[in-house]
Amino acid sequence: MWVWEHALFNYNPKRPDSTKKDKTVEVITKADHDAALRRAKAEGWREAARLSRMRAHDHALAISRADDVLHRGVEFAKQIEAERIAEAFDARAAQIEEGE
Repeated sequence: MWVWEHALFNYNPKRPDSTKKDKTVEVITKADHDAALRRAKAEGWREAARLSRMRAHDHALAISRADDVLHRGVEFAKQIEAERIAEAFDARAAQIEEGE
């Protein structure tokens, strides 16, 4: 197990009781560090899923504005693909949060 120390030294030469440096230490363990990284990764995947859903919504709007059937079909396929990608991103975020 490794530990990362962050030390802050408070020293006041004008105070006689402050002849030695006081040390305030914040200890961050590897488990805490790994958990923070997992949360950050999961947040990134969730953001990618949100952007993919926005893209799916854009394709849904394009379907309503499309003039011909072929264009509607293409936009519908793009919408379904964007929704599928968003679900895959959400699944990956859940895996990361569980620690995998």
